[in-house]
Amino acid sequence: MTANACVYDDTSTGVWSYLNGTMTWSETDSNADGVPESFTMTMGTGGTPFTSRENRISDNRLLSESVFNLTFSGNFGTSIAACGGGYEPDSMTITMDGSGSSKEDVNADGTLDENVSFTYTQLTLISTINTFDINCEPDTGTLTMSGGFSGTDNIESNNSMSMSISSSNPLSITWEAVTGGENVTINGTFTVDTACFGSSLTISTLTPIFTPDGSDCPTSGVIKVTGNVTVTITYTATAGAGVQIDEGSNGSVDQTLPTCEDAEACIE
Repeated sequence: MTANACVYDDTSTGVWSYLNGTMTWSETDSNADGVPESFTMTMGTGGTPFTSRENRISDNRLLSESVFNLTFSGNFGTSIAACGGGYEPDSMTITMDGSGSSKEDVNADGTLDENVSFTYTQLTLISTINTFDINCEPDTGTLTMSGGFSGTDNIESNNSMSMSISSSNPLSITWEAVTGGENVTINGTFTVDTACFGSSLTISTLTPIFTPDGSDCPTSGVIKVTGNVTVTITYTATAGAGVQIDEGSNGSVDQTLPTCEDAEACIE
């Protein structure tokens, strides 16, 4: 699809839309089963990004804008699992490379509520599904991540961050459906740089993180985080869906938070 500075006025909503650039999709489905063996999607080409924008007609005020110069490529495993009368791939690899930005004025008051830019550097996700449940949902599996990502918040600079994960030691997440919920483990090493912290971190799951069905917070499990700047922290999920934090991993609880959503730490 190629849009050459296309403009559409929607007087019913009072918004005009703008599209410019090229977006392409290609895939290979040699056995015509509806599941491509490989695919590539490109947004932006020849140095010209793919841009979509919405402005208010009355005063030309910017409401939203997305700019992409990205390539997504991937493939699905050749082994296909029969599921619910259909077929599901039991593995998938996606690689993202390029950059983009997003702006949004949620209240149309002239002040941007979101203004972020980001870059993917060979960010690769590999998903392997071992089993499906009776509803054709992934039951057990593994997700690995490697490559680089950086994000800049042009409104709140403290929210900016970058992360890099070696392909030789990717971050690994496993999940397994168990009675009453799901167990998750997270293990691996990555480098992170934020406004308040920069270090190489290693995450180790000492006890699988159990989250009950229908809950957003785990109720048991232990994760240990170790850094190369003498940072060692143990996070322990509690039965009440809270979190205990042991700074230094010396066996003494330094903080107790009521819910997992409160467990946000900025380490100086």
